[in-house]
Amino acid sequence: MTAIAAMSVALFSCKDDEDPVIPVVSFQQATRTVDESAGTIDVLVQLDVASPNDIQVGYSLSGTATEGTSSSNDYQAMGTYGSISIAKGSTSGTLQLQIKQDDVVEADETIIITLSASGTATLGSVSSTTITLHSDDLGPKVSFTTTTTTINESDGTLDIELTLDKAAGQDITVDYAFNYDDIQTVATALDSVWAYNEDVPSQYYDFYVVGGTYGKLTIPAGSSTAKLSLRFYSDFLWDENERIEITLTGAGTGGQLGANTKHTVTVKQEDGRLIGLLWDPSYNDVDLDLILWIGDGTDFDALTGSFSAATTPRSEEVFIPTVFADLISEEVGDAVFGVSAVYYEGTANPMNFEVHHVDFVDGGFEAAADRDIIPGAYTLANINAWETFDDVQIEHTFDLTGGAYANLSDITVPASGSRQATYKLPGSISKSNVRAKFASRAHVWGLRK
Repeated sequence: MTAIAAMSVALFSCKDDEDPVIPVVSFQQATRTVDESAGTIDVLVQLDVASPNDIQVGYSLSGTATEGTSSSNDYQAMGTYGSISIAKGSTSGTLQLQIKQDDVVEADETIIITLSASGTATLGSVSSTTITLHSDDLGPKVSFTTTTTTINESDGTLDIELTLDKAAGQDITVDYAFNYDDIQTVATALDSVWAYNEDVPSQYYDFYVVGGTYGKLTIPAGSSTAKLSLRFYSDFLWDENERIEITLTGAGTGGQLGANTKHTVTVKQEDGRLIGLLWDPSYNDVDLDLILWIGDGTDFDALTGSFSAATTPRSEEVFIPTVFADLISEEVGDAVFGVSAVYYEGTANPMNFEVHHVDFVDGGFEAAADRDIIPGAYTLANINAWETFDDVQIEHTFDLTGGAYANLSDITVPASGSRQATYKLPGSISKSNVRAKFASRAHVWGLRK
């Protein structure tokens, strides 16, 4: 009996064949943010209990950051790729990541590390961790490449270049604004679309438009330059040289303003022929409006007009750009222009006036001795009723023949039976044979709203 009892005790105390303990493995942190200048970082995994054996925990990498040995990669996993070692008796292991720093401004990127199950450990609640790489670089500086440009009014499109001091790692949206603080200054040119939408009186703005999204310009990722485009159109008004001031106001996310944040465009008056209507400033309560017509000698259409209140200086003028005259010669050959001086009110009887033809070339008017001056005279019988434009007559004509102006007629007052045409608001386009031939290129005329 004694031997049997002893054997039973020995069997009861033996535990060598008990199932081994399987630890639970997890990341220490579920999320983490580091600067790209952090260098080498440790990503810690931990066990809930120590293992009596060495453990290899597998992992995989994903996210927006790129891994590899190339200098273009964002980071590199050190040690045995895809495996984290935890020595027996230890409760933690480390995955080292070498974070690579560059000088490219870019959006935050992510490294996602996901653990995989193995026979020696089970996955805990934090089996995946996300590391956010934050770019600590200052954004590239955006500046105008040059600070000034001079353009002729008829040159068409002007591309103003913006430059980054280094390529952008992401799209950069640059904000800009035009200086419209003093919209009634003659020397300030205003964008037509902006001015029209803001109800600015049309006499204060010029015919140019801004390409793309107004006030914003995008510099694509990887690029170091962009262009702000302005499209200029010829018009029928003579102006002094004008300026357009553009200021960069912000570079959005990922950029900063550089040194040259202002660009000034000088818009030079293009060549052409100025037709001016002048009368004695001593006349009281006088108002004449000058209307320019175009036709074939028998049929005329209103081309443009110059309108003013009676209190303005005693003159009216319209301008025929050379590019417009060249277009007419190219498209339809010879043409006839007509001039109407619409007389509304006045106490002078008769009221004497003059129509001047003056060529403007290379920034200057021709000498006074070379100008054509045609005198005229109206009496009170020639006064037109306000806002009554029926039977407005053409009192003066001249031809465009072979690209040159010729055959300037005398002034014939309305009562003398000169050629007539029905008035049309400036910018309207009738279907006459002459205008229809080049209506498709009306943008060259710069007709104002």
